[in-house]
Amino acid sequence: DSEYADFLFSELLLDAMNEQQVSVRELSKESGISTSIIQNIRAQSKSNLTLKTMESLLCALGYQLTAKKGRKTVNLTVLQ
Repeated sequence: DSEYADFLFSELLLDAMNEQQVSVRELSKESGISTSIIQNIRAQSKSNLTLKTMESLLCALGYQLTAKKGRKTVNLTVLQ
């Protein structure tokens, strides 16, 4: 379900930002994603979340985006 996935990503983003004490403005600067998009994600508003946006935000917070099927894992994060 798309709404549940949005909720999970929003919670991950909130937790990571709180844990690392990163503001919306700091994350925007580091990731290249606008503050309004970050605020929409945090508020779970409709935001047309793309894989590139997810990757940029996660990378800026020190995470890697991966896909896993069985024993096979593929790193989807492009090192910048």
